[in-house]
Amino acid sequence: MSGATSMMISWGAAGLGKPILGSALGIAFGVCELPPDDPARLRDLMPVACLNARVSEDIAIAPESGEGAFKIAAGNGAIGLHLTPMFSVQAKGSIRGVSRFNGAETGWSLLPDGIRKQRDHVVLRIGNPALHQFRASLGEQRLPFGVDANPADDLWQMVEDRMYWGEVVRSVVVSIDNMTDTQLDVGVVLDDLGADKVDGASARLMYDLSFFERARLVFSVAEGSGHRRYGFSFISISKSGDTTHMEFARSNKSDPDLDAGFRKLFRFAFDSASRRWWLVYDEDRLRTQTFVSGFRYFIPVALPGQRDVMAVRFSVGRVRSFNPVIKSRTIAVIGLEASL
Repeated sequence: MSGATSMMISWGAAGLGKPILGSALGIAFGVCELPPDDPARLRDLMPVACLNARVSEDIAIAPESGEGAFKIAAGNGAIGLHLTPMFSVQAKGSIRGVSRFNGAETGWSLLPDGIRKQRDHVVLRIGNPALHQFRASLGEQRLPFGVDANPADDLWQMVEDRMYWGEVVRSVVVSIDNMTDTQLDVGVVLDDLGADKVDGASARLMYDLSFFERARLVFSVAEGSGHRRYGFSFISISKSGDTTHMEFARSNKSDPDLDAGFRKLFRFAFDSASRRWWLVYDEDRLRTQTFVSGFRYFIPVALPGQRDVMAVRFSVGRVRSFNPVIKSRTIAVIGLEASL
């Protein structure tokens, strides 16, 4: 295994994923994986634009609550403009809206009413994971920390606490990769450069295990906004491409609403290579315990060069509250998604 592409998980702004779909116009749909063992072909492909987008509409009901059904409309997309093997511009974001059919509020504190916009990153990347040992990304992004991978559908992503993985900030991230089994990412908040004290910084060390076919250990530490975070993760990918990961994260940030002197998260997640089956178990100290599983049935509709572009999706899960501030919920969800 080598570099950030081998695990096929998006490590911040530099992530690459599914195989490239060639085009005479230099446009590829889906998340691109440029050929890591053929630098000459990689250069011939440049410039290329990689586009990825998905929209969905879900209807959810919490039977025990006595409340009516509510809906979740969502869209997310990413674009990578690979100008040369050395330089690229990458952006990713999402928009989600939650509402009841009669326009009333959802009545559940973990689901924000109205529209939530989220910018994951907008960066200039210098260097390519397939070619360069030293790389950097500059722009609006999260500092490198942990895995930060949740295969669940939109509703379940909205109820997680993003505190563990930090906010999107103006920053620079530098990566040192031996192209074999080890990578170190270091990030610094740009607003802090030149200041007497750096208030936002992180480091993430990733090591690929030689006695597993495809497995990775991830160690992280971050300091910012007056609190420190630590993380440890283990990721494994089977021969068929199924991904399993476990993640531990701890923050010394206190939470007066939860009467918590510190916060701690354990996550176990499974995502099948086909994206048909997924499972997530989260235990967030003094906040919630969540167990949810989902399935996608892909409708036999295909675009040129693409498949599995439309799916009916189902999920059911239980959010158990550890405090009186948050209500427990069992929720069943059915929806439709379309991908590009």
